[in-house]
Amino acid sequence: MYRGVMVDLFYDHFIAADWDAWSDEPFASWLARMRGLVEGQHRELPECLQALVPIIFAELLPSYREINGIGHALERMARRVRQPNPLATGVEELVEHYEGLRDDFRGFVPSAQEFVRIFFRRSISCRGRGPF
Repeated sequence: MYRGVMVDLFYDHFIAADWDAWSDEPFASWLARMRGLVEGQHRELPECLQALVPIIFAELLPSYREINGIGHALERMARRVRQPNPLATGVEELVEHYEGLRDDFRGFVPSAQEFVRIFFRRSISCRGRGPF
């Protein structure tokens, strides 16, 4: 279970750190645009999340560009889990296996992009006739 959480955050790091390879939109512009979309739904968010939105977009997500930012995120998660867990030291896994994890990420993203393209093509072509 915890490895999946760590890999998710590691992939967040890889996409943020190498943003320009994956998007023509600058990272700061994307963050501002996404923050605007989320804040546009402010009343729909759980109250405990409403106050966090500015922190998420101004501090947390930008910090993922650095390995230390991922380390801090994992430490915060580890403190919220009541049982003993490996999250607090998970950044050591990232550092030790950085190249291999980054290669896995670079192989995964094109497959994920293709899956999304196919999914949306099917969703649009089947509109009104069911989900698929």
